[in-house]
Amino acid sequence: MRYAYPCSIARDEEEERATGREAYTVTFPDVYGANTGGWSWEEAVEMAKDCLEVALGMYVKAREDIPAPSPLEENQVLITVAPVVAAKLALYSAMREQGLTHVALANRLGLQEKSVRRLLDPKQRPPIASVEKALEAVGRALVVEDRVAVPASRSLYCLDPMTQSPVYVTPRHQTPPPNSHTSCRTAARMARRAAPTPRAYRFPSACRSPTRECGPPASRSRGGGR
Repeated sequence: MRYAYPCSIARDEEEERATGREAYTVTFPDVYGANTGGWSWEEAVEMAKDCLEVALGMYVKAREDIPAPSPLEENQVLITVAPVVAAKLALYSAMREQGLTHVALANRLGLQEKSVRRLLDPKQRPPIASVEKALEAVGRALVVEDRVAVPASRSLYCLDPMTQSPVYVTPRHQTPPPNSHTSCRTAARMARRAAPTPRAYRFPSACRSPTRECGPPASRSRGGGR
């Protein structure tokens, strides 16, 4: 399973009226209790990452199944956990599926039970190689991939129709924009062909309204409480 979850980051109008400051709310529809906020878009994104890891750690402490992420939708951004956290969650999920206890895994690894508990503890950060070895003992492997990062500032985006990955649009990008007749589908295809990383484009005004393939700024979606 990919430990990357769709997140809604929305302007908190009530907080802005009360404080006179820019404010955002953050919510994860798939993860119970994963709600936070920030005083800027940048802070909201950073808080979202921390909030997601803490919330998923609570599932581990409660000995509940880790929720599966839903597909990324318009007006959402994708938030991922750190690789070592993803490895811990994968190990925890594999042990639950196999009914494997801490003691049983410790015997397989030739470790003490407290060492296994440390491998699973969300607050601990053991070397990722140690977690990978434990994953191999339960018949799993960790796969790492890269994708377009969440932008540091608010921006328009289109969802790539083939990969469902966001193609972010930044006004400062130096690449000439597509002409007025270029659709989001065509622009996304052009972005996929760009090397070495997907290329962002300034889309024509026709792409600025919410459609199946085009999205408004992610900051305009509604989220949960602070």
